[in-house]
Amino acid sequence: RMAPRKVIVKRLDSIHDLGAMTVLCTDKTGTLTSAEITLARSLNSLGIENPRAARLGAIAADLGGDRGALDAAFVAGTGGAAQCWTLIGRHAFDFNRRLGSVLASGPEGTLLIVKGAPEAMLALCTLRRDGTSSQAMDPNERAQAINLVHTLAEQGLRAVAIASKPWPGATHDIGIGDEADLVFEGLCAFADPPKPTAAGAIARLAAAGIRLKILSGDDPVVVKRLAG
Repeated sequence: RMAPRKVIVKRLDSIHDLGAMTVLCTDKTGTLTSAEITLARSLNSLGIENPRAARLGAIAADLGGDRGALDAAFVAGTGGAAQCWTLIGRHAFDFNRRLGSVLASGPEGTLLIVKGAPEAMLALCTLRRDGTSSQAMDPNERAQAINLVHTLAEQGLRAVAIASKPWPGATHDIGIGDEADLVFEGLCAFADPPKPTAAGAIARLAAAGIRLKILSGDDPVVVKRLAG
């Protein structure tokens, strides 16, 4: 009787458990959202629209080998930015440090490109990109960048920070010590809109007396925006 209603279970007790449910905990990406993450904005160190941060991020994404949803969005949003670059080495994304890096050779010479969570990345940046040159980055400018991350989050956009550093001397395996004294290139913002069916499903849960909790590793401001 349940199969025509698209319900198949191995253990009938689970139907009783489901009927007694009062709280449903769910993840966000791909469940409440469409999981079609797109590159929405590319901003320089001053928060002005500029394609450089996205281009460097796409090089790191294409050569880094992680191939996550954000990496795919980087590559799709920039149209093959890594074609003129050759991978020399990489430091896989570290979930504790919340960043990863690649060492690549291309039109700008040998460059270390680092991308990751803004809070983690900005602490490693001593300079910021200002046009074709770099300037010292002071605490006020770091605070302004974090404020911009919060503003983007209030718009439902997830931010990734991009930094770089010209590689000095001979190449070697990338270590944590290399990911320091970086030049802050800017922020890339990504959108992941809710599924069209999400609001109706949540309303049906509410009508059945079931409360919904979102379990997510994203910025709480982004999650709050989606919940709204």
